[in-house]
Amino acid sequence: MGQFAAIGSLIGSGMQALGQYRAGKDQERAFKQRASVLDADAVAVEKASTEEQRAKRLEGKRIGAMQLVDFQGLGGALVMAETRREIDRDAEFIAQEGIRGASRLRSQASGEREMGKSARRAGMWQAGTSLLTGGARFAMQGEKNAWWSKKKYKQPLYRTH
Repeated sequence: MGQFAAIGSLIGSGMQALGQYRAGKDQERAFKQRASVLDADAVAVEKASTEEQRAKRLEGKRIGAMQLVDFQGLGGALVMAETRREIDRDAEFIAQEGIRGASRLRSQASGEREMGKSARRAGMWQAGTSLLTGGARFAMQGEKNAWWSKKKYKQPLYRTH
């Protein structure tokens, strides 16, 4: 009967190790999925920033054209130059904000990928330790209870008091 318990313990340890390994792989997959979503968000932020910057420059051209008509000959060149500088500054600010936002998202994606690798490694270590513990338990039970064992332990190997 003891050998069945030892074999059952070994099989249980193997199943536990398999579960831990698969859990690590599943976590890695989930982290990679989140990283790919963050990468896609970074691309979307860059595209939105580029489009917003383009729209701001187009708005600046329209304002400049209106100012050209409104201030013809009345010192309008100074007003138009100042407006152009403001529009360019706003467009550059929009571009920099887009770059920072995309960089932040890419950094988060990189962190997610690293966490996935870490989760996979942790699953493999947990599986390995489960197998080692199960193997040791199997060896101890086999030593104590197996029909081939000549030693029959009647008392614990350590003091209880």
